[in-house]
Amino acid sequence: MKKLVGFNVLEAILAPICEPQEPEYSKLSQINGCDEHQMRSVIRNFIKPYYDSFDEQSRKVIADSILYFSLQKKLPLKVTLEGLPTPFDLTSDISQLCDWLMEELMIEKENFNLEKFEYSDDLSLVHRLQRDHQLTF
Repeated sequence: MKKLVGFNVLEAILAPICEPQEPEYSKLSQINGCDEHQMRSVIRNFIKPYYDSFDEQSRKVIADSILYFSLQKKLPLKVTLEGLPTPFDLTSDISQLCDWLMEELMIEKENFNLEKFEYSDDLSLVHRLQRDHQLTF
């Protein structure tokens, strides 16, 4: 049985830079999404702490989706990075973005075989992601 991967998982991990509030909005609106140095800084400062907050199994699901798109080098039809509500334009090169994510999130690419994965739009992939810590009120 193939493991499922999806753009919605990639979109979920980019949540900290999608529709941010002030003062983050003002900071992020100055970013050039095609500039590797700036994007690596965004990933380190906004995405990595969020990624690290997920449990191990969820990080594996996220990593699989990032690796899949890095190696696939394209998005499914009707799916674009331009559609994400970020305050700056992301690179249109999904492979490049995923390579930066892999390196900054320290995702290993050893023994990753595209044939063992299947793309899915199933939102349950995102709904099953679990944070490592529980909020207390």
